[in-house]
Amino acid sequence: MNADTIRPNHRLQIENEQQLESAFYEYRQGSYGAFHFFHADPFPWLAVLIHASVAYIHYFPTEDQAGFQSRGLATPLAPEPQSFHFLQAGGCEADGFDLPAEVTVPVEIGLDVARRFFRTPSRPTCILWEEL
Repeated sequence: MNADTIRPNHRLQIENEQQLESAFYEYRQGSYGAFHFFHADPFPWLAVLIHASVAYIHYFPTEDQAGFQSRGLATPLAPEPQSFHFLQAGGCEADGFDLPAEVTVPVEIGLDVARRFFRTPSRPTCILWEEL
């Protein structure tokens, strides 16, 4: 599996789940992480964007579909923010954006989704998805 990361123009070849987990924690820019995983370039494609302890996940099955975004799980945060800021894989603030908290999941779940996508290119079923 290949992965584009938050480090500009950086592409990784992921050979096993241990490498995937290492990359998930090592290839970050401060609180931010951005990974775009794909088995066959460019689809299907799984994006996992990280802000500190939360992740936003987007699955793109084909070029002509908007795909599916993660739906948040019941995870109380204190105090609970209304939105989180994310950076894209290039790491440039100009490409950053905010997403509502209800489409985020804990970062550990984001890693689990990436592991499942590593095993098979189908949309992981371990989280709730909203079709766009």
